[in-house]
Amino acid sequence: MLKEHFSTSLPDVLEQVVRWIDRLPAWLRPAFLGAGMVFGFMIWRGGLVALPIAFGILLFTNPTLLLHTVLPVLLLYAPGAGFLGGLLYGITSPVLRPLGKPGRMVQFILGTWGYCVVLVFFIMPIIDPRSTGSFSIVEDWAIAGGMGLVFGLAVGTGAMSANTRPNPATSRRVVIGVVLGGAILMFVMKLAGWW
Repeated sequence: MLKEHFSTSLPDVLEQVVRWIDRLPAWLRPAFLGAGMVFGFMIWRGGLVALPIAFGILLFTNPTLLLHTVLPVLLLYAPGAGFLGGLLYGITSPVLRPLGKPGRMVQFILGTWGYCVVLVFFIMPIIDPRSTGSFSIVEDWAIAGGMGLVFGLAVGTGAMSANTRPNPATSRRVVIGVVLGGAILMFVMKLAGWW
C-alpha cells in the first residue's frame, strides 16, 4: 500500500481529490474547492521552490517566526479563508443562483468577502501586530467589505465570461482595473484613518 501511495502521479492524486469533492453535497463543494484554490495558488506562485527554501532558512534563523507566523498563515488561515469563502458561495447558491447573473455575482462577492474577513481579522493581526483584528471595529468590517466587493466583482466577471476566448489585452486590463480599484480603495481608507 505504501509503494502504491508514493508511485501515484500528481494528476492521479488531483483526479482522486476532484472525485472525492464531487461526492460531497453541492453546497459544500465550493468550500473545499476554495481551500484547494488557495493551496494551488500558493504552489503555482512559486511555492514548490520558494516555500521550502524559506522554511529551511527560517527553521535555522528564526524558528519562532516560522512556527507562530508563517506556518499558521500558510497552512491554517489562508486555506481556512478559502474554505469560508467557498462555504458562503455554496450555501447561498439555492437562493441566489435562480436570480441569474446578478445572483451569481452576489455569490462571488460574498465568497470573496468571506475570504477578506479572515484576511482582515485573523491574518493581518499575525502579519502586522498593530492590527487588532477586533470584530467590534467598524472600519475593519468596511475594509473587508470593500475588498470583498472589489475582488468579488473581478472574480465574478472573470468566471462568468469563461466562454470567451482568452485575450491577453483584456485580461491585462481587468487585472490593472482590479489593482487600481484596490489601490484607490486602500488610499481612501488610509486617508480616512481606517487603515
